[in-house]
Amino acid sequence: MSVMSCQVTLYPLDTPDSGRAISDVLAQMDWEGVEVNVGLLSTVILGEENLVWDKIHRLYSLAKKYPFALQITVSNRCGCQK
Repeated sequence: MSVMSCQVTLYPLDTPDSGRAISDVLAQMDWEGVEVNVGLLSTVILGEENLVWDKIHRLYSLAKKYPFALQITVSNRCGCQK
């Protein structure tokens, strides 16, 4: 099993209440199978590589109802050791 970490930051564009848009997307996420840390500026996802990619795809799909930019940083090292 290959473990990876991913830091994602969602930037709603042309949205009057970006905080609400972010909260809406995150509330619909299913985080089963991965560790997640939702911070003030970004969210870190840690887990098996295929599951993390699935979560990123789901996040992207949910965010599409808003105009947005999504910044993603992935690593197979940073944050992967326990």
